[in-house]
Parts: sequence; structure tokens; C-alpha cells
Amino acid sequence: MKRILLILVSITFCGFLTAQDNNWEVYLCEQTVTSVALEDDFIWAATDSFLVRLNKADKSTNYYPYPNILAHTTCTLKIDGNGVKWIVCSAKPGPEVEDKDVITTIYRFDGETWDKVEYNKSTPINSLAIDRDNTVWITTGTNLYKMDEGIFKQITPENSKLVFDYVANVTTDKNGNIWLTNIGNFGELVTADLVLLKIEGDNWRSYLSDSRLIYVTMYIDDMGNPWVQQFLGIRKLDVTQNTWTSQLIMSIDNHHILHTMEGVNKYWFIDPDNGIASFDGAYWNYYTKSNSSLPSDRVYQIKVETDGTKWIATGSGLAVLNENGLTSSIRHDQKLLDEIVIYPNPTHDFISLKMPQKVQNSTAEIVTLNGQVLQSYKVNNNQTRLDVSQIPAGVYLLRIRMQDNQSLKKFVKK
Repeated sequence: MKRILLILVSITFCGFLTAQDNNWEVYLCEQTVTSVALEDDFIWAATDSFLVRLNKADKSTNYYPYPNILAHTTCTLKIDGNGVKWIVCSAKPGPEVEDKDVITTIYRFDGETWDKVEYNKSTPINSLAIDRDNTVWITTGTNLYKMDEGIFKQITPENSKLVFDYVANVTTDKNGNIWLTNIGNFGELVTADLVLLKIEGDNWRSYLSDSRLIYVTMYIDDMGNPWVQQFLGIRKLDVTQNTWTSQLIMSIDNHHILHTMEGVNKYWFIDPDNGIASFDGAYWNYYTKSNSSLPSDRVYQIKVETDGTKWIATGSGLAVLNENGLTSSIRHDQKLLDEIVIYPNPTHDFISLKMPQKVQNSTAEIVTLNGQVLQSYKVNNNQTRLDVSQIPAGVYLLRIRMQDNQSLKKFVKK
């Protein structure tokens, strides 16, 4: 049997959370989704326990458990030109552990096989990018590394055209060119000399900013122009003219960070612990758990499709938003299964299932991360208690089946 068994299940769907609003859907209910990527007709989502592929047409999914799962895991996902998935996972042994003790692991996944990539640094990875030649670049928030012959080698001013040692972020434009934020000569408070570097194959080009305020974040639009957010505003670099223009002035009490854009004039922001916001040049719209169907105020990433559909990775599921309306193809029985809640989690001896009254003649299976079924139960009551006292401590999946429908949920046995 292969180490990782392909588990085919229907998508964990949480239903329409606002009764008369078909602008929202939420999938992977109660799962921590930290990163999403678009690939043709599929959405890939990185959770804290497994990689998920969602088919946009019929909402079916494949689950691919990570080879090793540690507590408090956060994963970043990118897909290269060959369809290989690159996943950077950072984990802490416990919430009290300092950042310097974060364990960082890099995997590449070709759809069947997981390969661990050598990364012998103790520093967490800040950003990941893949260029048009499928070369992987990473930054630690200070240092830049490039994969060469399967090993990450540090890039410095001595062996490249970097201007300064400090590289805050790395990203790509739609043509696969690498963009870097290069910072040096730090001054008082949040000032420094700032250079944007564009790498096209072997060609490096630098764009010197005319401001000394450090960048908060950078986004590359479809025209290849960088948009950078600084302390109180957003500025755009016209790469053809090498000129900067101010695009948006923000108030000092606005803590939202520019994450992506929809078209040429709609900004999407994340406030990591207070939801998301959009600005269309005239009006601000704020989305939180309390005033919308966003399942969590903890938001990690937003991906925008050409039709305006937003895929939002949150601390309690994968949210989908389209202000013009969404079309769902989820079957009724599947919705019932996905409304099931398991508790307590983590647990020592028992798991209770809270489920809709109409869920009948279903089964629940405890499955290891390599696909082995340890225990099976019949569940057909409004609330069922499952004895898990005899299984070893660890991370497991609870697979619930009713007729042709399935749902998958993660739990921890202490």
C-alpha cells in the first residue's frame, strides 16, 4: 500500500450561512485553511492537516494528507508550471514556543508522491515564489534563497545583483518574472532605502523608490506594475515610465493590508484578525464573521478569479464570495453530512457527534493518515458517542458516510 492513500470524498460543505444570500458559500467547515491556489478547473487548499483539491464543476474533492503533521501547523501552497505543488509548512511544538523554535518543512507533491525538500535553516520562511523556469525562490523575511540542483542556496549582493543584503518579500507577476523588495541603510523608525528588483531569467532590473518608508506589502497587477503599501498609503510603480504615483491614502486607524486586486480599481485587503475589506475608489465594504457569512475573522489569503469569484482561506473554512451570485451543485444529503459537528476535539476517550435529525443509516470510520480504517460505527441517532479510548494518541480523520455521500473531519486523540 502506498504511504499516502488517495481518499476520495465529497466536499465538506457548510451550506449557505446567510439564508437569503447566495453570494457566499463555505467549504471545509471548521478546518483551518491557510493557503489556496487556482489550477484550471480546480481549487487547491492547504489546511493544517492535508492538501485538498476541489473540483469547481461538481464540488467533489480529493484529500491528500501530509506525510507528517505537527501541532500548530501553517502551510503555504504554490503550483509550478508542471502542476507540481510546493507546500511550506511551519509548526510550533506548542503555543508557548518562540518563533526561533518553529519547525519548517518543504514538500513537493506531484499528485501521487510526496518528496521532502532539503531545508536546513532554523528561520521560518516568509514568502515563496516560483518563476517561469519552475525555479523556487524563498525568503525568510531577511535572506533570499534560490533552489539550485535540489538545494536552497543563499543569494547575496556578492553573488548576484542584489543591492542590499535584506530581502523582505519575493513574488511573481503573471509572466513568471520574480519581484523582490530589497531594503538597506535603515534609518529611524520605519525608514530605509528601498529598491524593487525584477528578475527576468538572467536579467535583473532595479527600480529605486523615491520614498524612504518601508513597504508593508507588494502586489503585482496584470500589467506587471507593482503596487506597494506603506505606512499610510498605497503607491503604484509604472514600469514603462519608472515613475511612482499615489493611489490611495489610508487613515492611521485603518489596519487592513493590501492583498490583491480585482480588475484595475478594486482593492482587497486583509486585517488578519478582523476579516477583509474592499475599496472600489469610492466606497469601503467590510466583511467580518459578525456582519457577513465569513466563517472566521482570521483570514490568511484571498484569490480572485476572472469572473469576480473570491476564494478566501480562513481559520474556520474556505469561503467563496461573488457579489453577483454563486451557483451551488451540492446535494441535499451532502449538506446534512457536512452539518455534523464532532466534539470534544482534542479528546481522550470519546467523541460525540451532533448531527441533523434527518441523518439516518450512516456509518462513521476512524481512518489513519495513511488510509487504514481502525474502527467503524453505525450512527443514526440525533447525537452519537464514539469510543476512541483504545486507539493510540495522534491525529486521525473521521469519515462519515450516508448512501453515496461522504464527509471528512479531523480530530486529535490525546
